[in-house]
Amino acid sequence: SKILDQEGITETERFEAHLIQLTAAAFADQIDRVESTLDKWPTPPDTARPGNLPIYFISRAFVELYKGNPDKARQELALIADLSELDVYSPVSFGLRDYALGTSYLWEGRNAIAAQTLQPALIKAEMKLGRHNPVTCMLATSLATALWGSGQNDEPCALLAGRLPVLVKYGLPDSILQAFTTLASIADESGRQDKALDLLEELNTLGETRSNPRMQIAALVELTRLHARRERKETAFNSTQRLKAEITKSMVQIPAAHKKWADL
Repeated sequence: SKILDQEGITETERFEAHLIQLTAAAFADQIDRVESTLDKWPTPPDTARPGNLPIYFISRAFVELYKGNPDKARQELALIADLSELDVYSPVSFGLRDYALGTSYLWEGRNAIAAQTLQPALIKAEMKLGRHNPVTCMLATSLATALWGSGQNDEPCALLAGRLPVLVKYGLPDSILQAFTTLASIADESGRQDKALDLLEELNTLGETRSNPRMQIAALVELTRLHARRERKETAFNSTQRLKAEITKSMVQIPAAHKKWADL
């Protein structure tokens, strides 16, 4: 904001400042702010630094994804391929592109295609960024979710091993949700209901601490499912009541793009 308030700021600098602003909003799960900032730039300025363009298209892709348009999200990501890789390549931004692409398939339930996209992207990210880089951890989480959704459970555990603390500190909200809910599902399937419950309660607490309704809602949904599967009727009912109360409270503050998800 301080940069944007300065006199004499160039169009290039204003565009870059807005990209920084919307990136911060994305990590805070404020997709409405991402969208309103992008509305100022229907197209990137001709003077934009080439290295900033992938972040612009990735941000537009995530807005389309939250609107329920995974096909349009992939169209935005495809525009990155039209750029000169020599000018725009960055292992972080291209890793985020692959993460967004894989996520678009996960949202459609197309786990096999998501895994095919994410597997080579993760290998490349680990080579260039290391195992515990936030982008690497986000790719690993999405791949683990895709593999778990395809009926595998050994590899997802290995992929997520030691990565949860990095995701909690530096990951996008969706990657945090994926990590906790996938690990909880694996624990429950393996007979470790105590661990599954601990993970979901931790996710709920994290949501409370960060004022992130999506984390709380996701945690309570999974808690309800877990108790219902084990035929704990009273506990499942209590979880449902907590869920209803949280959604009622959150609807006034949750971004419009997340309301359909919350309703569902």
